[in-house]
Amino acid sequence: MKATLRGIIEWRNILISSVFIFLITLTSCDDIQATSPVADDENATSGSVATRINETVSGSSGSTQAIYSATTEDNIQVKLLRYRPSSDVNFNEGRQPVLMLGGIMMNTDEYLPHTTELMKEKYAKMTLPDDIADWAKDDEFIENDHMLYYNLGYYLWKQGFDPWFGNYRGTGRGDLKSDSPTNVSTLDVPGCLDLPAMVKKITEITGQKPVIGGHSTGGLVCFTYLEGAYLDAAEVIKGRTAKTKYLPHVKVSDDLAKERNNSVKGFIALDPAVAPYLPSDLDNPLIWSVVGMPIALPLDTMMESMLVKSGSDDMTMSYMMNNLFDGLSDLGIKYSDSIWEYFDFFRTSLVDDYVIDYFVRYATANCYIRMLGQFADWGVFVHMREGYKNGPENAKKLTPKARADGDGYLYYEDHMINITAPILCLGSESDGMQITDRIKDLMMDVKTPHKLDIIEDIPNSGHADLPIGYTAPTMVFPVVSDWLDSL
Repeated sequence: MKATLRGIIEWRNILISSVFIFLITLTSCDDIQATSPVADDENATSGSVATRINETVSGSSGSTQAIYSATTEDNIQVKLLRYRPSSDVNFNEGRQPVLMLGGIMMNTDEYLPHTTELMKEKYAKMTLPDDIADWAKDDEFIENDHMLYYNLGYYLWKQGFDPWFGNYRGTGRGDLKSDSPTNVSTLDVPGCLDLPAMVKKITEITGQKPVIGGHSTGGLVCFTYLEGAYLDAAEVIKGRTAKTKYLPHVKVSDDLAKERNNSVKGFIALDPAVAPYLPSDLDNPLIWSVVGMPIALPLDTMMESMLVKSGSDDMTMSYMMNNLFDGLSDLGIKYSDSIWEYFDFFRTSLVDDYVIDYFVRYATANCYIRMLGQFADWGVFVHMREGYKNGPENAKKLTPKARADGDGYLYYEDHMINITAPILCLGSESDGMQITDRIKDLMMDVKTPHKLDIIEDIPNSGHADLPIGYTAPTMVFPVVSDWLDSL
């Protein structure tokens, strides 16, 4: 039996690596093409229609957004979207701004399902649940576009907040595509460089401190920001032009942490990414060799080409993804004490089919391979350190090792005490990818306590579907709104 299990594990490792290698062959080691910089706030495209190739963001509700560009310390332009459901209504200026960040391989559309021109015939067939949330009953916008029922931006706008959404470097499409000058990036970069620029821009535009938040990796980005983690911008620029590209080591400043915690009103953590629940068998030289590559997966471009730019409204790929993840999740639930438990992270049976199509078609985003490698390092060794290839001395390191005294790395779990802002933390019911108890142990129990700190699980949810599933409009959204009202 043990021999059989080892064989299954080995074949699974080979399969995972093969998938990575297949994806890598779809791109080259060339940089993701950077978009042309948008002018600063006074020249932002306020009132303009954000575009995806030749398709507008506006759905059947005719939504018109404002797009801003924020400049990072290493001189990268990252994009921000300010949400309203229609050009016929105002932005919620003067109200509490809320900035939400997506998970890994996700762009701002993770939170913004709506009917697009391309999909209006198919999405028109969507029906709402019989037990629709009270806040959505007789809502004119939702009656016109059922997809908005699962749109966090619309919900926040309807509740009187000022919703904003940000794309990390290298992610996004059309006018919302953030720049990327290199294929070497890690989970450290968005929190150390991208989010500070976004918070500054929103504060400049609104005159208010935003609430920041994110799902999965978006939550990780927020806690690294609040810890006072930073990267020396000059060294970052130097590292991306070096013969062997590298990122410098992450550092933490207690003074910067105080400044950053004072720059926001709070932090919404939707199943935030701490050390993920992964099998230790991933500690495999073949896997490390793949996930350490300086490559970016052009998933935005791939999905755009196959499912958007092609003009196809065929939902076959979405159905395939739905059935794949539903099958994996079922196996994880049925065999919870086996390797299948790790796959119970996207419960597609708890998500509307049309929302899944939107999720796959529009929200899938570019990803740096080394981000996946850093997550693997966290999961295998159950710690949260900076990228294991950080620092010029580690640029050619092949495999990470368990934490050791004096190893020269920064460990994020050591600096959670720097977080003083209140946190609303909502975990998923499943243990795939993230375990709420681990989030509690590694983040909530070791931050500086605040009277408005909350952590709870959302029933009938998986890690990936938490912000878009059937429980999002009935449970997740109202909890978020009530907590925001308490600030």
